[in-house]
Amino acid sequence: MVDTDVLIVGAGPVGLTAAAELRRQGVACRLIDRLLARLPYAKAVGVQPRTLEIWDRMGMVRAALEVAVPLRGQLMYADGVEQARIELRLPPEVPYVFAALPQYETERILEEHLARFGTGIERGTELVGFTQHEDGVVSRIVTASGTQQELRSRFLIGCDGAHSTVRKQLGLAFEGVRLPRSTCSPMWRWTGAFPGLRGAGRAPRRRGPCRRCPGLHPAARRSPLPHVDAGTR
Repeated sequence: MVDTDVLIVGAGPVGLTAAAELRRQGVACRLIDRLLARLPYAKAVGVQPRTLEIWDRMGMVRAALEVAVPLRGQLMYADGVEQARIELRLPPEVPYVFAALPQYETERILEEHLARFGTGIERGTELVGFTQHEDGVVSRIVTASGTQQELRSRFLIGCDGAHSTVRKQLGLAFEGVRLPRSTCSPMWRWTGAFPGLRGAGRAPRRRGPCRRCPGLHPAARRSPLPHVDAGTR
């Protein structure tokens, strides 16, 4: 006997997407995360056009487009000198363009979408180990109250990031090296079009409503960038 079909560890964008798609297909699952709340940092911000198409199929693209801004290109500087300039262009038949959306907003939208299926994040709950059997997995978890529990599931999905407990216990390598330098990702606000990048101020959607959802809210079809003074934060 199992407690749930699937246990998902990690409630970032990947874990939330996995949970939402499982629930959409009628599969029972539980989603746990050791953090008590989502982190208030932008972290990853770029959203690919294909991701927007998938969100369209999931039924949540409207909520994303209402808060996203267009990602028209990239400017790269070193020591105050421009090194490269990239303009992101797509064929006209692609229904979406690149968009920018802070990770905390992506997680909020996914969490609200998941809640429609009656499933939420079990926060403050950490996976400390698991044992695999022929008919499933027994996971050892510690809840926010400090209670230790065993949870039986048919499958265990590890979406718990670079320091994944699931990956480490399975003995899977995480290829790569730590760079001996610090980086920062400033968030800019500006007034008007950005120099050299055409189309700044247009919304992530291309040319009107999507072919698959013609009734999309106008705010999602054309959403101008905020008109504020230039600065950083």
